[in-house]
Amino acid sequence: MAKGRKLVFPWCTSPDEKSSDTVIFGVASERGSRAPRKGSSGGPEAARATSVKFDSVRRGKSSSLMYSRLGSGPLNCYDAGNIQKTRVEEFVRKQVLNKRVVGCIGGDHSITYEILRGIDSCVDSWSFVYIDAHPDCVGSAGRYYGSVVHDVLALKNVEPGSSLIIGARAIENEEMAEVEKAGIKFVGMDKIIDEGIVAVSKYARSMVTDNVYVSIDLDSVDPAFAPGVSTPVPGGLAAREILYIASTIGKSVNLGFDVMELNPKYDSRGMTAHLASLIMMNMAGAARKRKQPGP
Repeated sequence: MAKGRKLVFPWCTSPDEKSSDTVIFGVASERGSRAPRKGSSGGPEAARATSVKFDSVRRGKSSSLMYSRLGSGPLNCYDAGNIQKTRVEEFVRKQVLNKRVVGCIGGDHSITYEILRGIDSCVDSWSFVYIDAHPDCVGSAGRYYGSVVHDVLALKNVEPGSSLIIGARAIENEEMAEVEKAGIKFVGMDKIIDEGIVAVSKYARSMVTDNVYVSIDLDSVDPAFAPGVSTPVPGGLAAREILYIASTIGKSVNLGFDVMELNPKYDSRGMTAHLASLIMMNMAGAARKRKQPGP
């Protein structure tokens, strides 16, 4: 546990920010949410608390961490704690300029836009993989959790033709029209069922640019596996599928990743919070060897 922090992800073993490859942070905000289910601001602390409980084992005076197969070995991550949403853009810019991967736990999905603003300010060309039950491409109402992709498309350096939306199944007409107009690749649940998660992951990695960011809304997962979300939609990914995606698409990540919309008020015995932590750990483990952008 990082010195001076009361609660951090136990797999974040770097002693400080400067010596880390990946900086993890939380944003305990749901100001951009319009969901009837309130409580996503409690996501960061719920994920950390559950990770401390289930991802580490204490025996006497020593402790042991449990890593996934693809994320095995010590992860050079630093948990910077929670920061204010208004500081996210500046914070992310600093990390990327210093060639660190960023990983965020939320909080509502509108936080992702602030992260990508920071990336766009210092990376010339980049693409994204957006894994969500919703395309979040509402253009008739902006700057909230349902307009993230629409808002991101206005950024200067994003490459929509090399970006993907995966797992969407609750889609408004205006959203699909904008996705098609922008040229974003769309992988719905039917394609995942038809072709399998392995083929979809390979396809995603073949489409993205050299500079990649991955955003995961936990409602992309079927509520049978992840009940603790703000806008659950039946028919989603299984827990093992989202973990596989994190461990495979994560190998393409050199900018950052996030896991959003964890809502502990609707969780069941911490199962969604634990899944969120495992996704974060798998992504960090997969991304740790990627070359950073810039000179």
